[in-house]
Order: sequence, then structure tokens, then C-alpha cells
Amino acid sequence: MSTIPQIAAVQQIIADLDTIPDTVDGLDMRQFKRMAAASGATFVTNLTAVLKLGTPSA
Repeated sequence: MSTIPQIAAVQQIIADLDTIPDTVDGLDMRQFKRMAAASGATFVTNLTAVLKLGTPSA
């Protein structure tokens, strides 16, 4: 887990996706879980890049 709270929160959500059953009320949740994990991973990558760049000076 990241020490950056926003990234750690998204990483925890991605980890928690495994607790969602593959079917909920007859709906197949596998594609949703894959899309959510991919979206979360992209968010983590982008936020990490922004934080590494830092705040531009005026």
C-alpha cells in the first residue's frame, strides 16, 4: 500500500473488488470488476505521475 492517502484508498478499493461475487442478483459482475480494477490502476498511475512532477512554480 502507498503512503499517499489517496493512492492507498484506491489500492484498497481495487483489493476489495475481490469480495464482490462474480454474480449479484443474476448479473455477471466479472466485467465490472475488471473495468474497475483497470480504471483504478490508471488513476494510481496518473496520480503518482502528477505527484512526482510536483507543483509548478509561478
